[in-house]
Amino acid sequence: MYSVKDLAVFIRAAHSHSFAEAASSLGLTASAVGKVIQKIEDRHNVRLFKRNTRNIFLTEEGEILRSEERRVGKECRS
Repeated sequence: MYSVKDLAVFIRAAHSHSFAEAASSLGLTASAVGKVIQKIEDRHNVRLFKRNTRNIFLTEEGEILRSEERRVGKECRS
């Protein structure tokens, strides 16, 4: 299972296209961000990001998770 905090890490990483940038803005290390993402990926047996040495990009599964997060967020704010 993962927490709302874990989801916040995913959202920040998706927005910034960088584990290091997400980590900096959240007061974490890039390694900690990577571990959270790995936990979510392992839980669902999917890859959420395509990774290269400089950037990360959402996979189709990552786009689905982000879309669901936005939908739930809207419902919570209503």
